[in-house]
Amino acid sequence: MSSEFLIYENRISGKLYLTELDDENNPLSGIGFQSSGDGTVPLAAGSCPTREDAMKVIAYLREAIGDGSEDYQIEERAAQ
Repeated sequence: MSSEFLIYENRISGKLYLTELDDENNPLSGIGFQSSGDGTVPLAAGSCPTREDAMKVIAYLREAIGDGSEDYQIEERAAQ
């Protein structure tokens, strides 16, 4: 069984899952996060094929957004 790795940010209100990253070819793109009201993973949540890739994305987020109080985590699940 293969896995995929989701990135989320812990907030008091729950988990905010990473849904999109900047796209240098699209000036209107940005970094997006989304949650769901019932606590499940939103359909728009992006994933990484390996934990190492997810760590690279977290490093990018900390550089792009700043590492202030953001608490980025990795959640592993069966590949969809």
